[in-house]
Amino acid sequence: MNFHALQELYTFESGDGRWFIFDPESMLFFQSERELVNWIREQQGCKEEPMGVPQRWYTLEQKIVQERKRVLKRFEMASSGIHVLNRLTILTTTACNLNCSYCYASGGAYGGKIAHFRNENALQAIRNVLKYYKEIVSIQFFGGEPFLNIDLIESICCFFKKMVTDGKISRSPRFGATTNGTIWNTKIASVVKQNAIFLNISIDGPQEIHDLTRIDKKGRGSFSRVLQTLHYLQEENIPFSVEVTYNSESMRRGYSVWDVIEFFAEKGIYHPHIVPAVYKSDDPQGWEPYERRRLLEYYKVATSNALQSLVEGNPKLFSFITGLLRPLLLKIPQPLVCAAGVHDLAIDIDGNIYPCFMFVGKQEFIQHSALHSLNSDAYRQKGHAFYLQNAKQHRNSCRKCWARNVCTSCLGVHYIENEHLHGKTLNCGVIQVVLRTLMEDLARIQQNPNEWQQFVRHYQQFRLNSNSISLGGC
Repeated sequence: MNFHALQELYTFESGDGRWFIFDPESMLFFQSERELVNWIREQQGCKEEPMGVPQRWYTLEQKIVQERKRVLKRFEMASSGIHVLNRLTILTTTACNLNCSYCYASGGAYGGKIAHFRNENALQAIRNVLKYYKEIVSIQFFGGEPFLNIDLIESICCFFKKMVTDGKISRSPRFGATTNGTIWNTKIASVVKQNAIFLNISIDGPQEIHDLTRIDKKGRGSFSRVLQTLHYLQEENIPFSVEVTYNSESMRRGYSVWDVIEFFAEKGIYHPHIVPAVYKSDDPQGWEPYERRRLLEYYKVATSNALQSLVEGNPKLFSFITGLLRPLLLKIPQPLVCAAGVHDLAIDIDGNIYPCFMFVGKQEFIQHSALHSLNSDAYRQKGHAFYLQNAKQHRNSCRKCWARNVCTSCLGVHYIENEHLHGKTLNCGVIQVVLRTLMEDLARIQQNPNEWQQFVRHYQQFRLNSNSISLGGC
């Protein structure tokens, strides 16, 4: 008997009295009888191999051990291979026309100067990155408000087109931009269309909520301008996603997470990225303890409703669900907390390289200057040091977490909430609630062959027909 496999299992009871067993290593989950769950819990407190083993356990153990071997091979593949840069985020400017109440970036300036990234410096930085990495898969334009420096965006897109034409690279990166959606004109529309720039639009839901927190420098709400941009994008078939910061004001005004999802569905937007606002521990806007508990309940309800909408063929999903369904169903392990510093990098307006845009302006996270060659021991050493803080196998809080192989989170959120990269965050609780709810509801759906068939068909359609990977999200 595999005693280690038994010790690692996570067991729980659903709200309707069903019992579940989840193996963190293989990502297999089972609905089980209470007696077996009780037996497992009894053995987990023992240091010796158990006596009187239930026959049902041998069946589960065999499945778990076999799947663990398969997942281990996938884990090794995910942790190795020729390194390419999946996403390079370029801050085109630190200027921003909004003054959002919860902005972690100090209005886009990150505590520094307000300026544009100079064209010649940006192109030199890109050249140095291209010399070091085998490929850049995607470029994400960021800010501030990136479209305030549309000329640089156009220049970078043209630069890559010429690199392809000259045979210096085999293909151009995909382009994306994270924008507040308030600045839109003929020039921006032309650059976006010509270069197939995927847009990630920040909007916090209904006008009552959005205009409380996403205001301009004069204190005016920005909802009507963002909505106008979204209508244009839909009419012109320009691909985009929306990113929602679900903040304490949303809750206090009576809007649940599902309310926000339905709001966007009514406007033909079916896959918002909805993340809880991140606050420092001393921020007066922050979540009260009872609000944190309510937030987790909101995500639980939203998960059940969203999964049912998928079964019914009218999917109203959100990113936490799609981000967890894929590794859970396909058994794809996630060895990192996030892609920062490993598959993703960010460059600020001075050419400094950071693991991610979430760390811009924090001197201790500068890894190198992209204005100089990256082929140096110092750059590699800093990159490796950050990797050790990102890899779950080196993180105590992650090693002990039952959701570790399925989840992805954001180290930037860890730093804001905890003032260091370790420990747990509100996001950890959200991920665990969503994952538990998915397992409970998937087990229920599987018991009805017709519903399960519908779920599989509609989920496959969703993955084929939607651009479910936003270039802009964390």
